[in-house]
Amino acid sequence: MASSEDLTCPACCSIFEDPVMLPCSHSFCRSCVEKWWNGKDVRSCPVCRVEYRSMAVPSNLALRNVCEAFIMETEAKCRLHDEKLKLFCLDHQQPVCLVCKDAKIHANHKFSPIGEVAKDQREDLQKDLQAAQVRLKELSWRKDTFSKQAEHLKRQRCQAESDIKKTFKQLQDVLQTEEEARLSAVREEEQQKSQITKEKIEELSRDMKALSDVIKSTEKQLTADNISFMNNYKNMKTRVQRLSEESKLLPGPLLDMDKHLDKLTFTVWEKMNKLLFHSPKLLLNINPALNQKITRGEHHLDSQEFDQLFAGMPASLEVKHVWNIEVLNKDWEVGVLIKEFPKAFKYGIRFRYGKYQRFNPQGGLFGLHVKEKLQRIRFCLDADKGRLSVHDHLTNNEVDTYDIPDDWLDFSKKQLYPYCSTNDHNPLKMLPK
Repeated sequence: MASSEDLTCPACCSIFEDPVMLPCSHSFCRSCVEKWWNGKDVRSCPVCRVEYRSMAVPSNLALRNVCEAFIMETEAKCRLHDEKLKLFCLDHQQPVCLVCKDAKIHANHKFSPIGEVAKDQREDLQKDLQAAQVRLKELSWRKDTFSKQAEHLKRQRCQAESDIKKTFKQLQDVLQTEEEARLSAVREEEQQKSQITKEKIEELSRDMKALSDVIKSTEKQLTADNISFMNNYKNMKTRVQRLSEESKLLPGPLLDMDKHLDKLTFTVWEKMNKLLFHSPKLLLNINPALNQKITRGEHHLDSQEFDQLFAGMPASLEVKHVWNIEVLNKDWEVGVLIKEFPKAFKYGIRFRYGKYQRFNPQGGLFGLHVKEKLQRIRFCLDADKGRLSVHDHLTNNEVDTYDIPDDWLDFSKKQLYPYCSTNDHNPLKMLPK
């Protein structure tokens, strides 16, 4: 083994670190050479000052291996006694040599062979490493989940924008139709009343002309001689009296403003309420893809959707959760899914080959006696009591009850989902509350 002097860099006087060999065969630490050359136009050796043009500075691999072996050998020896470290002081928690065992500083201390201690520490570290690897997988899974959630949020935003625009377009169409109908009614009544008024004006114009002619004729008769006046008196008097009578106007010649404007806002709202279809929200109204039908395959809602599933109440141990599913299929499976990364466990009932069965992770499948064919199922989850009950929604008869273990309801470590699956082409339907 080479001595420490043979393995010392002539620039920094320390053991070589990443040694390089110059064309003149002198070796230095790479950092020392770069520091020597910093700011200089000409490259030269720090020892012999030989200048060279080559830009290449190859690593001295052989010298690096020797230095690493020397350092490992040095570290494996006691600094006080230059002996190999074969024991481990359990009191000081450090490696020691056989000479240190009898030293005063380690008096009455306990020692173990360094190999046994290293083995135990490796096993302990391996356990931590495995836990860290599982944690890394879990974090990766959570990251993927959040990434999918981010994508789903974008889709939800687009869907919400589309639905909002569609809804307001429907409202605008209804308002526009109602506005046009009311404006048309106003215009039609105005045209009718205007025509009547026009006819009345023309009639009055004719009466005015006739009356004007009578007045002129009468004034002329007033200046005539007595005999002529007396002969035309009765006829002129009758004409003047008849034309002097007041013309009769039709009642209500103006628009009926009360008919068009009275309670206008309320009347329009009442018509919109009748024209626009309204249905109550389904329980599973968080995911538009799942809020009406569960199609062929397996489906469950994520924890956030489950938290908001029951009329805005949080999923907690003090709340009872209820949801309803219509099962008219030839093949279905419904219940609750409990997830603990990376495992999942299911509780519920299923219908296969004309038979009803209970399924759970502890006991497999059990047959269920059902009096009437199930069409609608109601699930009642009492998380506080750890009980899941299944009822016939139409008759309210209890079909089955599960006692869920307390450790499966620890929401800080596990996630709870409503679960449903079907191999039938017909969909399962989530029912309104």
